[in-house]
Amino acid sequence: IIVHLSAAIGLVFFLLQHQCALRIWPIFALCSCVPIFIEYSAAIYKIVRQRV
Repeated sequence: IIVHLSAAIGLVFFLLQHQCALRIWPIFALCSCVPIFIEYSAAIYKIVRQRV
């Protein structure tokens, strides 16, 4: 059941990628990069605050 579900999800993503790759993928990339950027900036802020 899990294999079929993952295959179905993979097929949906494959179709989405071909149908509207240029519109959707930048949004996905941005949404995935924003939390990482926030974590990095918070970590840098903590390091700077500890040194001062």
